[in-house]
Amino acid sequence: MISQHDFLMNIVETVRRYNYMTDQDPVPTTDLVLRHVTGSLAQTEAQLRPYMQRLSDAHFIFIIHMVKPDRQLRIEQVDGYVLTDRNVISQVLSYYNRKLEVLYERQFYVRKYANGIIRELFNQVKQYNNTPIGMILNTAIMLQQFDQIAASAPREYNDEWREKKLSEILGANRFKQSAPNVPADAGMAGDTAEERIELSVDSPGAAGGPHDRQRAVDTEAYLEIENMDLSGKWGDAVQRFGVEFLLRIHFRKYEFNTVRHLVNARRVARERDLVFIRDTIRKLEGRLNADPELRNHVRAMADLQAAVLLKLKMIEMAKRDQQPTDPDF
Repeated sequence: MISQHDFLMNIVETVRRYNYMTDQDPVPTTDLVLRHVTGSLAQTEAQLRPYMQRLSDAHFIFIIHMVKPDRQLRIEQVDGYVLTDRNVISQVLSYYNRKLEVLYERQFYVRKYANGIIRELFNQVKQYNNTPIGMILNTAIMLQQFDQIAASAPREYNDEWREKKLSEILGANRFKQSAPNVPADAGMAGDTAEERIELSVDSPGAAGGPHDRQRAVDTEAYLEIENMDLSGKWGDAVQRFGVEFLLRIHFRKYEFNTVRHLVNARRVARERDLVFIRDTIRKLEGRLNADPELRNHVRAMADLQAAVLLKLKMIEMAKRDQQPTDPDF
């Protein structure tokens, strides 16, 4: 029986073959992928989708919701897939931009460049759902946004990061049955059982005991970086509710610029809080297709992620400066 990892890599190669096609649509849909990878692990589209999501979470692919489902109109969801390689995204986007220009001219009898068409129809995407121009429009919009996401965090879109993340996902999935039963719609990132496992792995101090944590904060530079400004009403709110609770409120209200200001002003400075922001943004990036409102905040999300990654890099450098003194280290 084929392993999950090998099965997922077969899916990636199938998506890759389609993405490099120049004589036909380069974005394969779920049914097309299924034809090429059908095996004991997935016999139907419903069985295949969780595997596509794992590849998306590991940044091997981006998922494009080309057609949104509508129960009343009996419209089924149509997903397409593209590699997270920016060169591939650019090539595929060029194809869809050209196709969008042709369809727009054919339908409206006006010739326009793709960017102008997107600006004009951006707020009307739902109106054109499940139409030829709607599918092309939605795909072009999402490809632009995916390119921005990949550009904002290049280290998360290289082979080493992908393989490491996929190993974590597959490992967490093996122990999913032993995780607490938490409703999937309980809240933002980290609220489902599987997401809690992932966050706990990345959180400071998770890998060792008190001795390990003490070593991480020995240097004055580290303490200075993590020193939070808790003055005023913000400090009072932190004392009452905690940083993570307050951040969740801002994220639910799409206030990414506000969170960035808090980070830059050192109102949020502890490593575990920065890691929470980083991981939340990653998960929200995977939900762009499901939440149209998020599409209006892609740049703000990218700016926030950049600010957080810079702070985490400073903390990492401060830790590195602390040389171990324990001979048994």
